[in-house]
Amino acid sequence: MRWTLAMVAYSLASGMLLAQGQVSYCAFEVMVRSPEGGPVSGAPVASLAQDGQTTGFASTDRQGIARVCDAPVGLTDIRVGDRLCGAVTVHYITPYWLETRHVVVTYKNCNGEEFAPMGGCSLTIRVRSQDGHPLEGVRLEVPNEQPKKRPQTRLSDGFGRIFRFTDYGDTLAVRLLKDGYVPQGFTDQCRSGDPQWAERTVVLNPAGKNW
Repeated sequence: MRWTLAMVAYSLASGMLLAQGQVSYCAFEVMVRSPEGGPVSGAPVASLAQDGQTTGFASTDRQGIARVCDAPVGLTDIRVGDRLCGAVTVHYITPYWLETRHVVVTYKNCNGEEFAPMGGCSLTIRVRSQDGHPLEGVRLEVPNEQPKKRPQTRLSDGFGRIFRFTDYGDTLAVRLLKDGYVPQGFTDQCRSGDPQWAERTVVLNPAGKNW
């Protein structure tokens, strides 16, 4: 309630000052908050035209507020976080005529997470039927399985996914089993320098047919 009243008071004050010619028109005031509700300072904030061109730029202050005063005519996108992990874009906002429009964004900078070493390869196996539909309940059979550094699964979910982690230098050699389908062998090697994330699709054939 206090925040709402403060915003209303600020808007009225801005309108009065603008009418008196004491301040210039600023299209957007963007308030950036963390998921915990606190202000995020130093976050880059930009306004973009619909062709992707940046028309205004600012950084949030200690209160988590950035004033992006120049904006294109018509629909505008507001992007917080530039091109870093966790960036947030609010699309299709129309600036108000000679009135600052207030935008509130929740943002968490996760930049750097994608570079954290995993020590191996994370593989998503997507199991499909012949007609391309995901197969749920496919069992992954792996002999002499050893504990891994990261969590993994042995049964396909509703999207046909099985998640496996392989240490560098090791080879994943498994069989995929499901009642009514021909068992399918699968191998995948993890070598140093390979992408940390990979995806493979395996098609299971119905049992009782000659393939």
